[in-house]
Amino acid sequence: MSPQPTHRYRSIAWRFSAALNVVLAALVLSASSPRSDVSNVEQRLAILESAIRVGPDGALQTRGPFQVTDAQGKVRVSLMVGAAGHGIVETYDGAGHLSATLKEVGLNVFDPAGNRVAGVTRGLDGLGRVVVFRNQDQTAIELAADETGNGRVLAYSKAGKLRAGLYGETGLQVFDDTEQSVASVLVRNGRGVMGVKTGTATKLIGELTVDSMGGGVLHMKAANGLTSIGLFGSQRIIAVGNTAGKTAAEIAVDASGGGMFQVWGEGKVPLAVMGRSKDAPGGIVQVSNGKVPTSSLTVSDAGNGYWQLNDAAGEPMVEAGVTQDKRGLVRAGPMVECIVQRSTMGLIRMPDCIRGRSGQ
Repeated sequence: MSPQPTHRYRSIAWRFSAALNVVLAALVLSASSPRSDVSNVEQRLAILESAIRVGPDGALQTRGPFQVTDAQGKVRVSLMVGAAGHGIVETYDGAGHLSATLKEVGLNVFDPAGNRVAGVTRGLDGLGRVVVFRNQDQTAIELAADETGNGRVLAYSKAGKLRAGLYGETGLQVFDDTEQSVASVLVRNGRGVMGVKTGTATKLIGELTVDSMGGGVLHMKAANGLTSIGLFGSQRIIAVGNTAGKTAAEIAVDASGGGMFQVWGEGKVPLAVMGRSKDAPGGIVQVSNGKVPTSSLTVSDAGNGYWQLNDAAGEPMVEAGVTQDKRGLVRAGPMVECIVQRSTMGLIRMPDCIRGRSGQ
């Protein structure tokens, strides 16, 4: 129920109504009533004058509590001064429930059950603060400013734990049950970054961003912070790192647009490559010692299989393939002589080749 006017604290609406009645009665009495009734009119005017006065600036003033009622006499607005000397304004809904209060600390809004559901106030730092409440004054959402002038929006779970924060300077943060940041959306060097991590980690474990060429980049890291998988949109590379964070394998697209798989060691060239041959319309499998290729299996210009073995310096020593007349051929270096030769002393030097017979 809403508070109703009492004999001691009559509503201003009642007082103005009484004043009007007094004036009307005074007019009637002055014409037809005995002189003794005039004192009653003067008494009522004295009551009105004690309730309303003119302030120094010419504004009308009255003492609180001050209440505004509707046509049925129900209080809709109440103004008063609290025990600490601060002004208080209260409003009530159609059913007489308290709907809002305005005090020195700010504005509060209530539901019909009397629970505070929203507030506009200032924090302990003196800065503005807007709060949405639930479950008896538990904060659900908070909108405020920090000491540097940046805005922030905080969202809390039903258990009262901080779950997400939008910060004007650092971006968006998502928090775990211990209120440690585990996901973020931010700006770094003018580029957007989306990252995830464990609550105890200081660095991001997974990171999606943009490279200098405008392509997407995805880094997935091990618990020690070293990259284990990287996806590079501009370079069209998927790289897998070892425990030391160095690239161990790659799936990529080469300069000619062909697909390629590479295995890396400590050298400057990959230890193994599988891809499309640059010299012929076919595939190639190549093995190296980390410095130069030492073995290649590919396709010849004629579309036949071709195998080559090199020494440690990359010089070809053995090659095998198919001749134009459909015979297998193996040649050994470094001389690679495929003709039987007889010396001046009559000795026969075996050729450096093995050639298959045609069957004739």
